Amino acid sequence: MDDLKRILDEEELSFGRTLDRGEGLFEKYLAEAKAANLKTIDGAFVWRLYDTYGFPTDLTRLMAQESGMDIDENGFDEAQTKAKEISKKRKEGKAGEELLKLDIHARGILEQDTSVPKTDDSYKFNLDPISAEIMAIFSKSTSFTKTTLDIDESEQIGIILGRTNFYAEQGGQEYDTGRITIDGKADFEVTNVQMYKGYVMHTGYLSSGNLHVGDKVIATYDELRRWPIKNNHTGTHILNYALREVLGMAVDQRGSLVAAEKLRFDFSHNVYPPKWPF
Repeated sequence: MDDLKRILDEEELSFGRTLDRGEGLFEKYLAEAKAANLKTIDGAFVWRLYDTYGFPTDLTRLMAQESGMDIDENGFDEAQTKAKEISKKRKEGKAGEELLKLDIHARGILEQDTSVPKTDDSYKFNLDPISAEIMAIFSKSTSFTKTTLDIDESEQIGIILGRTNFYAEQGGQEYDTGRITIDGKADFEVTNVQMYKGYVMHTGYLSSGNLHVGDKVIATYDELRRWPIKNNHTGTHILNYALREVLGMAVDQRGSLVAAEKLRFDFSHNVYPPKWPF
């Protein structure tokens, strides 16, 4: 019951942050639109509020109506259709697509580039989104590049930040997912996070806008996905302790998998027959 209450509380806090952020973006857009004497809100902006930030479209329409503004519904439909087409194209490509990785050659380039420090990932213990700077952009077609402008929207992109609050996959624990954004300008969906000798690369797809080396961004991991991973991580430690209590110190952990939906704990025990304590 306590776990359920904690999960509900986390969901409520997360949704509250979503509303606050969405309202802030809307108010900023509204001020700029009124300054330009516009009477219609860009439909693509309304779609982006929903698709990128999870802000309810009905609430955007209500706020627009209260402000005496109309929404470009055709633009909204076009943006939604385009997003679905891109998503379909990416899914078709993923069937035979390998995860974008930094090979030995790419890592060598990074290590020689003094402008790209190793990633400070101490912020992964924070609960809130953090601000960060893009230090490097990588793709299969361009290798390292200063901008995403020349990268196809269906291609995987790797982003290296100066600091990150995302967990990279390591020790059997799955990576975080989430978003890297410039509010109102660009959005990058993080679908995988890997560590390469101190460099944390966030791999995913550009949803809107473009990113450049040096851009100041907001890094936000998926809280609701991380919570069950954290719980299962704790579960592996409890299981290891329980096995040693029952079977003795001869229990030796050989590996584990910590995912959102399950955990797996591999171990060896060379004492036979086991000496039970009861």
